[in-house]
Amino acid sequence: MRHIGLGLLIVLLGATFAHAAQREVGTGQTYPTVQACLNAVTAGDICNVHAGTYTEQLSLPISGTLANRITLQKNGSDVVTVQSTSTPVVNLNGQSYWTITGLNVTYNGIGTSSSIFRTISNNNYLTISNSVLTFASGGGGSTGAPLFIRESDHLTVNGNTIAVTTTTNGTDCADFLHASNLEVAGNTCY
Repeated sequence: MRHIGLGLLIVLLGATFAHAAQREVGTGQTYPTVQACLNAVTAGDICNVHAGTYTEQLSLPISGTLANRITLQKNGSDVVTVQSTSTPVVNLNGQSYWTITGLNVTYNGIGTSSSIFRTISNNNYLTISNSVLTFASGGGGSTGAPLFIRESDHLTVNGNTIAVTTTTNGTDCADFLHASNLEVAGNTCY
């Protein structure tokens, strides 16, 4: 019978669990922009965004893990708006194990392949919930929609309001072509 020394056991346990940090975003906070916070996250971290309007295009830089999802959320009952004239407003970049919740996200640019959340493939274990997505201008064309998440697995889209207020081109609320294991419930699209 072999025994594992206490030091080795502590090292093994330390390697198993990531240390999560809650990173604060906003005026007077550690991170002045949402993207600055996203650039700093590691698996298990939370970007906690305080009240305000953030005019920036976001890009998810890394994936979380099954045990350590990365979260982008609003602070408590704060109203947080992320807006951009560039598409997509949030480039999901095929990153996995993310939860995005409680944000107001607006696209107000001009383009025919426009979207708010976008990835072409491999965005797995993604949750978008309790957010307001406003597609205020541009148009979907043949390759756009407020939610454009293709060839992905285990997507959860719950409790969102999706407003398509543009009159330029037609668009669907969501495009989940070749996506599997979807949970889509409690959303309103108009």
